[in-house]
Amino acid sequence: MPDQYEPEENNSISYEQFENFINSIPDRIKSIDNLMKDGVKNGAWDTELRNRFFKFVIKWFCEDFRVKEDIARNYIFVEGINRIPESFRSIQFFKSPMNPDAAFIFDDKLKVAIELDHGYKGSQIRNALTKASFSVLLGIFQKSILFFFQESSEQCNITDNEKRVLETFEADFSTKLYII
Repeated sequence: MPDQYEPEENNSISYEQFENFINSIPDRIKSIDNLMKDGVKNGAWDTELRNRFFKFVIKWFCEDFRVKEDIARNYIFVEGINRIPESFRSIQFFKSPMNPDAAFIFDDKLKVAIELDHGYKGSQIRNALTKASFSVLLGIFQKSILFFFQESSEQCNITDNEKRVLETFEADFSTKLYII
């Protein structure tokens, strides 16, 4: 796969279909029992989640669009597996790389950054949400989605203040949080 993004010629997948597919991902992830609840050995949480995320998302894409995996890899990128093209990885903030964990790319029409994070404290959610928004703020992606995997069995009840902040992130920074 070349390092520069080149969309497939004679694309049979429409923008609307692709956007609908992306919008279906949160519910699909939530429906997977114990995607990351069984834990990860040796502290390799990020690598393991990226592998599992890629496996499921590629499978769904191939099923939904009736395409082979090599076609799906032109749209779905996950660091360490199907590397995000270099033109989308050049994000720096104070000389610190700000690369997303994954990306859904439909030529110049739709570019969505995906952050995968985990934890059990509110500060971890806050930090992950802020990091996710940088992909949009720095102008590389049009939207950003954070899938935050909660590591406690305690239900996350979102207060009115938190709802306001999340609405601001979504409206002003095109960044949406899903707590899994």
